[in-house]
Amino acid sequence: MRVAREASALRPQRFAPARPQSLIRADTAAALAALTEAYGIDRELALARKIYLDLIGLGQASALGGERVAARAYFERALAVSTADRDAPASAEARALIDAMNSRPEGRRSCRPLQRDRIASL
Repeated sequence: MRVAREASALRPQRFAPARPQSLIRADTAAALAALTEAYGIDRELALARKIYLDLIGLGQASALGGERVAARAYFERALAVSTADRDAPASAEARALIDAMNSRPEGRRSCRPLQRDRIASL
């Protein structure tokens, strides 16, 4: 349960959108481990919205860690989940993150974080 609580603290949420980014930057490896575990739990429970948020978090953590290919793959999976769940705002956000990954030069390590107004609308 402790890991699930830590992972939920890393997952983008409506009420604390800035916190996940600072935690991810602080320790990318810990963020990836916690988010991977949260993703597994949410997948077992078939919680599409949380799966989407886990994948976005994993993509952002991967991008911050310099793993652009992995980040893009997570964002594309998030797009597939949000499309299957018929969540248009989430699909648009995933597409925007994929586009941001495609438009940034290889030397940059970050991706555009979720914006506060976009999180509130999700």
